[in-house]
Amino acid sequence: MNNVLMVSYYFPPFADVNVVRVKKHCKYLPEYDWQPWVISVDARYYKDKVVDDLDDIRDTKIFRVPYYSLPGMIFLVKLFFPIIVAAFTLRNKSTINAVYMTGSPFHPFLLTSLFTGLFNIPTILDFRDSWSFNHGYDGRKAERLRDQVREFLFKPLEKLSIKFASKVIFSTFILQKEYSNEYPKYKNKFTTITNGFDPDDFLSIKPKRIVENKSLILTGKFKMYTPEVVAGLFEALKRLNQFKFIYVGSEHKDIVDLAKTYRVEDCVVSLPYQRYSESLDLIAGADYAMMTTGMVNGTGTKIFDYLALRKPTICFVPKGSIIKLQFDDIDQVVIQESPHTQTSILQGLEKL
Repeated sequence: MNNVLMVSYYFPPFADVNVVRVKKHCKYLPEYDWQPWVISVDARYYKDKVVDDLDDIRDTKIFRVPYYSLPGMIFLVKLFFPIIVAAFTLRNKSTINAVYMTGSPFHPFLLTSLFTGLFNIPTILDFRDSWSFNHGYDGRKAERLRDQVREFLFKPLEKLSIKFASKVIFSTFILQKEYSNEYPKYKNKFTTITNGFDPDDFLSIKPKRIVENKSLILTGKFKMYTPEVVAGLFEALKRLNQFKFIYVGSEHKDIVDLAKTYRVEDCVVSLPYQRYSESLDLIAGADYAMMTTGMVNGTGTKIFDYLALRKPTICFVPKGSIIKLQFDDIDQVVIQESPHTQTSILQGLEKL
């Protein structure tokens, strides 16, 4: 069996959706004669953003950067993570057959020039999102000075990483198309592996109903991508009798505060990030589901969970979104494109 080193700063038990892809790779690669080794960091570098969700990968060999309780250590570990990865890989060069890299901080991508360019170790880059040229998640060009500086610095580094990579994976075909237009010279090494759902996760669902009223659930990011939908939804809740909104995710505290601001505390139940199995139980126990995104090229993972559990789902997306292209013909899906106003949000909920 071949060994593949999975480079992922964020990895379970980190409590966020961006660990799902690499976790599922680790689960299923052994079926194809590839044994994953993971290099990540001690969970204490994630502070309190941790949840025990290692069920699929308890047998995976994981190497973690040790924890040191010193001022500024999180910043230093992020900064020097590529050097640590390089040292580990070169020390184990004889037993590592390929290196897979994903996620933030994405500067380890630069190691393709060392691993593949110099030492002939095949490298795979996995782009969950676009990094250097997508500002504000909707494809617009850099306007703020910070974004312009970021693009000036990161874009050449990203191009160098792609140049030497053996293969580049994208989570959607629109994302692949964007990068093909940006880097046409390297498009032959691009491919798409979409998100989806793992049938094993749905074998022991125990629907958990936490409100008596009809309920609409959203798991994952909400305020970060579409703050205007948060405002519009909370205003709409005042007009929807006997209806509850359930939020589950890392923005839990923000949603609690916003519910107070809009005076809809009685209509909102906000829970912190849960184990994946517990989130699925909560979705199964709700009546309707909701997702939002500001990304034209992104699908995320939650819509697949909603559809696997057969929940009528409303999606608030930007114009031209891949969500509309891929899911608009499904009867149980209602898609509302931007601009998102209080009126359009209410109309979308009535359709749902």
